[in-house]
Amino acid sequence: MNNGLVLAILIGCPSAMAAEGETIRVEARAAGGVHRVGQGFEVLLAVTGADRRPEVETPTIEGADAWISRNNELRPISVTGIGGVMGGSNVFVSRLRVVPRRAGTLRIPSIRATVGRARGRSRPIEVEVRPLPSEGRPLEFLGGVGPFTLKAGVDPHSVRVGQELRFWIAVEGPAAWGMTGRPDLKRFDRPELGLRVVPGPVELVREPPSRTFPYTLRPTRAGEVVLPTIAVAAYDPTSRHYLTRVTPAVPVRVVDVPSFDPVTIPDLARSAEVDGQTLSGQAGFAVGLILLLASAIGIFWVRRRARSAGGLGGPAEARRLARRLARRLAAPEGRDGSAVAMEIVGGLIEYLRVADGRPPGAITPDEAREGMRRARDSQSLGDEAARIVGRCEGMLYREAPDPDQDAARLGEEARAFFSRLGRRWSGPLV
Repeated sequence: MNNGLVLAILIGCPSAMAAEGETIRVEARAAGGVHRVGQGFEVLLAVTGADRRPEVETPTIEGADAWISRNNELRPISVTGIGGVMGGSNVFVSRLRVVPRRAGTLRIPSIRATVGRARGRSRPIEVEVRPLPSEGRPLEFLGGVGPFTLKAGVDPHSVRVGQELRFWIAVEGPAAWGMTGRPDLKRFDRPELGLRVVPGPVELVREPPSRTFPYTLRPTRAGEVVLPTIAVAAYDPTSRHYLTRVTPAVPVRVVDVPSFDPVTIPDLARSAEVDGQTLSGQAGFAVGLILLLASAIGIFWVRRRARSAGGLGGPAEARRLARRLARRLAAPEGRDGSAVAMEIVGGLIEYLRVADGRPPGAITPDEAREGMRRARDSQSLGDEAARIVGRCEGMLYREAPDPDQDAARLGEEARAFFSRLGRRWSGPLV
C-alpha cells in the first residue's frame, strides 16, 4: 500500500474521530507488507482539527527502536469561500520510523499530539514481525535488512611505526538501521601486517541511514601494507536472500622511526670533565686538577677491569649510565617536548644495550617491558619502562597534543626511573 493511499484512508476513516475530551484527531496506520526483524518501516500519523503544526511525541515501543523521521507535512483537505474570504482545513502528517528487534506481535502504543492546550492521541496498533530465515545466513551478517552500500578508508595514509591511525567501515542505506553486530577484522591479525587493532564506538546516523564502525590501528613494523578487504552481509527482502558486499583494499605506508644517535649522550669522561670544571671554579684550580686526575685514573681502572672480564657492559656500567641519564633529565623545564622524549627513548635504548646486549634501533612499549625484564628480572621496572616509552610516543607522534604530556612532568618521571636503575641490585625486583 503506497503512502498516498494510506493517507487517504487516514483522512477519510470514520474511526478517526476525536476521543471524548480531546479537541484534535490523531490517526495512526502502519505501512503494509511483510515486516521482519531489523527492517525499518513507517507508521503514518495524520493530525486534523489543529490550527497550526502540532507537537508529536515519540512513543516508547517495547522490542523496537522508534523515532520521528519526518514531521508535520501540511496537506490541505478542504477549501471554502464566502465572498472574498477563503477558509479551509488541513491535515498535518508525521512519519514514525520503527525498527523491530524481535519477532512476534509488536504493539505500538497511543501516540500523543498537542497544540497549545488542545491534545489528541491515536489508538494503539499491532504489527506482526517475522523472523529472518536461517537458511543461507552468512557469518558476515550483522542484523541489517534492506539495500546498502559499503565503504572503507584510513586516515592518515602514511604513519611512523607506533603511530596510531583511524580505519573505518561505513554502511549506508536502510540496512544500517537493523545492524547490531560489527565487522570481523580477524584478517588483520597477521604477522606480516604487524597491526594492533582497537575497536571504537559505533557511529549511527538515522536519517539518512548510515552506520560507521571505527577502529584504531597501530603498526609495529615499517613497510608498505594493504589492509585486507572486509565482508558485510544483509538480508534483501525483495530477493529474499542474503547479500554480501566487500570493502575495497586500503593501502597504508609505514615509515620507520629514526634511530637514536648514541653520540648525543655525553660519555663518562666528558661528564667528569664538566664536574671537575665546576668544582675547580668553587674550590680552586689545584683541587679541581687533583679530582680530574683521580677521575681519569678511576676511569682507566674501571675500563681495564671491564676489558679483562670480556668487554664493556654489565651491571656496573649500566648503573653508571643510568645515573648519568638521570642527571641529564634533572631540569627539563623550557625544553622542547619532542627533544625530551627522544632523549628518554634513546637513553633507554642505550641502557638496554649495555645491560642486556640489545642491538640499537627503535623500541616499542612491549619491547621495553621485555628488555627490562631480561636485564633486571623485574616486573615493576618492565611495566614502568613500557609506560614511559608509551608516553614518549604520544609526545612524538600524536597530532593532537595531550594535556597530560608535559615535558617537565615526563622528564621528572624518567629521571626518577633512571635514578632507580642507577642503584645497586642483588636480586630480582618485583
